[in-house]
Amino acid sequence: MHYGIFRDLYGAAYFVPQFPLRVSFPSTADYETPVYRGNLISPSDALTAPTITFPSADDSLWTLLMTNLDGHLQDTDAEYVHWFIGNIPGGDVIKGETIVDYLQPIPLRGTGFHRYCFVLYHQSKRMDFSDFKPNSKSLRSRTFRTPEFYRGFQDELTPASMAFFLAEWDDSVTKCFHKTLDQSEPAFSYEHKPIYHTPQRKYPQTQPFNLYLDRYRDKKDIAEEMMKKRFKTMSPFTADPPRRKWPLLDRTYEGKDIKDMPSWKQIEIRKEQLGHSRYKLIYDPLASWPN
Repeated sequence: MHYGIFRDLYGAAYFVPQFPLRVSFPSTADYETPVYRGNLISPSDALTAPTITFPSADDSLWTLLMTNLDGHLQDTDAEYVHWFIGNIPGGDVIKGETIVDYLQPIPLRGTGFHRYCFVLYHQSKRMDFSDFKPNSKSLRSRTFRTPEFYRGFQDELTPASMAFFLAEWDDSVTKCFHKTLDQSEPAFSYEHKPIYHTPQRKYPQTQPFNLYLDRYRDKKDIAEEMMKKRFKTMSPFTADPPRRKWPLLDRTYEGKDIKDMPSWKQIEIRKEQLGHSRYKLIYDPLASWPN
């Protein structure tokens, strides 16, 4: 029932995981990104297939599926299969039969968080999954429906364990569409009505003064301010420097200790370090600039 996973995989049915399914994406030589049940993982941290471990008897056979429950472009009841390994002997995923090659998470721009689910099935015998091999590298060939799949193999397959994570768009998705899938990247956006602001007052009470003043600033002035900050960190001759993975560990700003600054300034610095609000314009050249 968690995050609607069982509902969107099996409808009214569900199963109780019998043991932990340990999934970890390789990040660096000394660090891995684990998958639990709903933790957030960026697509750029899941570029390559993860390591899968689970307890298993030597003579057993298994099937592993990774699907995207929220990303299908044409059919809201369908999924995209990102990884399909069948006939896994004794828990050794590397020795299993690759039915569908691994594809990194591709949550579309403007569609929020997508759920990526790993489901492990126990096989009663060796099985033929050749009908599920994609006939091209297009995204459409990866269309998958878990209810139909399980309905066709329910006498031979038993769900045994699962893990899942959430992912949101980053620039690695664009590269995946262009280089791996060889197609243009879909993107979605919303058209919001202009925000109404009450007439500015000279002495607003119970209002954070910096946020209140920014509310009435010319958007072009804000864009110019962010552009100047961006130009300080980039060069026309080199690529943008990579952002720090944990920016909040830095306790200084322009050579000064953050804790000695006013609270409103500390909040603004944290927003800038994380790239939140207007500060996303510093790190993302594709972000929409204020009109």
